Formats: sequence, C-alpha cells, structure tokens
Amino acid sequence: KESIDRGYIAEIKVAQIAVNLTIDEKFEFDELSEVITKSRFELSKRFGLKVDPYPHFMAEIVRIKKEGDMRDSMAAGRYLSSISKRKALLANTPEKLKVVKYLAGSIKESNGTLFFTETIAGAEAICNELKQVGISAATIHSGLKSEERYSAFLGFHEKRIQALTAAKVLDEGVDVPEADLAVIVSASKTRRQMIQRMGRVIRVKADGRKARFVFVYVANTSEDPSSGAHDEFWNEVLSVATSSEQFELPKEARELTNFLKPDSLG
Repeated sequence: KESIDRGYIAEIKVAQIAVNLTIDEKFEFDELSEVITKSRFELSKRFGLKVDPYPHFMAEIVRIKKEGDMRDSMAAGRYLSSISKRKALLANTPEKLKVVKYLAGSIKESNGTLFFTETIAGAEAICNELKQVGISAATIHSGLKSEERYSAFLGFHEKRIQALTAAKVLDEGVDVPEADLAVIVSASKTRRQMIQRMGRVIRVKADGRKARFVFVYVANTSEDPSSGAHDEFWNEVLSVATSSEQFELPKEARELTNFLKPDSLG
C-alpha cells in the first residue's frame, strides 16, 4: 500500500473468474480430497506433527517419504501423490481453458500478458488455446532447453509474442518489465510465490496504466477464496486494489473486457 501511494509500483485491478468442474472431475476431486484428509490425520497422529504451519508439515512428510521405513514411506507417498493428483486436476481442467477466448481482446490491448500455472501440461494447453484464438504465444517451463526459453523471452521483449504461459519458472529471477496483465490460472499455495508472480507486472508503466490481474479458480474447491483459499494473501491483495470484481462467463464477457481495459492514470 505504501509503495503504491508513493508511486514505486503501479496501482492494481483484480478480476476474479470462477469455473466449475465437470461431474466426472468433481467425483475424482472428492475422492482425492477424502484420501488427503484421511492420510493427513493419520500422518499427523502417527508422527506427532502439527498441520500448521503447512509448509513445515509438508517438509516433514517429504522427509518421512525419503528416510522412513517402507510402511512410513508408503503412507507419506500416498499423501503426496494424492496432493499432486488433485493439484493437477484443478490446474488442467478444460473448464479453465474456456476462459482464454474471453481474454483475447484484453491480451491484444496489453503490453504483454503472463499466464501462471502449476504444471507444464497446463502451460502448454493454455499456449495452444491462445494460438487458436489468434494470440501469438510461447510456453516457458523447466522442460525446455535454455535457448528455447531465451527465444521466447526475446520474442516477448520485441513484441512478436503477446503472451507467455509459464509453469513456475517465472516465479522469481525473471525481468519482464513490459508485462501489465497477469492471469493466474493455477494458484500457488505459497504466499511468497504469489507475491513473486504479482511482482512480474506491478512495475510502474510509462503511460500510467494499472497492473491488471485475472484470477481463475475452481469454485468450491481448495482454490476458492470464498472457501478460505490463500486467505491472508488474498485479503491483502484486495485491500490495496483500486478495484476488484467477480465475473461470470460467458454472460459477463463484455463487462470483463471493459474492466480490463488498460486505462491510464494521466
């Protein structure tokens, strides 16, 4: 808030878009959630672990999987595998891809758009969807060769590429000053990572335009802010945003486009 007030970083606008899982996906999500809840209880009880703070709990589970005996390692592995599968389910649901076409106009009006997801498959799927709606796009992830990533960044800097889709590698250490629109398709559980993602687009713009964030999440799941997801971080973001609105697609597609216009402050 202080940095915004002093003009060190750009003002921000936030658009929130909820999507729903299909019936089959919801069934799989509920099954995985049940396994996760049961495994977490059993692991915390067996090893005397506190679930909070969660990063510490997860670090202990990873350690047990690596160093525990076969029984303990399998129990920890089952929990970690279920977490990973549920995360991939939320990140890669085709319902999120449907949002892309409604953002095409906003992406074309931006000085550069970044898509953040948690999986390589998700980043590649979004990139393909962008190309299908006429957006020049490239994917950035750890599976690419360094020269391939460099080529994508160069194209982005030179405006030949309008959007980059990333699986974590843009979270830190990357300078993309042109970007002014960020689309979080799969949110990190880590507050630090979420702040780093915001940091990619909040640099003050020459024309005074606001930084714009679109948060796409699956309703009634561990991604849903109304269910307490990212509670501390999300409340902080909304408290400093100049405006924040929830949009229902496709009904409010025009309203979303108008909200995301790169209006300047001057």
